[in-house]
Parts: sequence; structure tokens; C-alpha cells
Amino acid sequence: ICGVLYWTRSSRPKSTLESGLGNQYPRLSYAELVEATNEFSPAKLIGEGRYSSVYKGTDNNGGLAVAVKVLNLQQHGAKNTFMVECEVLRNIRHRNIIKIITSCSGIDFKGNDFKALVFELMPNG
Repeated sequence: ICGVLYWTRSSRPKSTLESGLGNQYPRLSYAELVEATNEFSPAKLIGEGRYSSVYKGTDNNGGLAVAVKVLNLQQHGAKNTFMVECEVLRNIRHRNIIKIITSCSGIDFKGNDFKALVFELMPNG
């Protein structure tokens, strides 16, 4: 019985970035996002909330306009919010929801944790 329970629990998909977005979307580095947003320039800031800020950027591979949602990890609960959002985006398909392009989870140039989601930019959205 214990073996069956262990096997059942270990074979469940984990609710993490690796099992969610990480396998479906190419990852971007922090340096690539810095370049795409002109070092997260205030002129590129298009929205701000409690847990995140959204910047307009340009994808270096094809010149596609993107929205880069950067989480404020200093805010209590932000990491959990990131994981929940990844899980929701992994499971939802709807014509009125902006498509996610990729994610970035790593360390910034100062050695701090950094998490961001990159979406297609919806003009006037």
C-alpha cells in the first residue's frame, strides 16, 4: 500500500514552472529582457500593480512587440502569485486572453531572484 501511494504521488505532475511553462515555451535570460526593455526604462513602463510591473519591449529575434510582466518579489506572496499565474496560463485557452510567449526565472545582475512573464503586446489593451 505504501509503495502504491508513493508511486501515485510521485507520478503526479508538479505545479511548477518547469512542469508548466518551462517545457512549452523557450526561456529568456534576464540579460535578454534588460535589452528588450531598454534596461526596464520608466519610459517603457505601461502598467503597475501590487505584485508586478509591465513594460513594453521588443523581441530581439523577430522585432515583435511584447509586454514583459516583472514580478515584485519583495512583496509578500509574489512568488506564489507567479506560480499560480503560470499554472492558470498553462491550462487555459480562450480567444480573449493574451498569448504567453515565454517566461524568465533566474537571477538579476545584483544577485536577486527575478521572475517575469512575456506576453504578446495588445495595442490599446
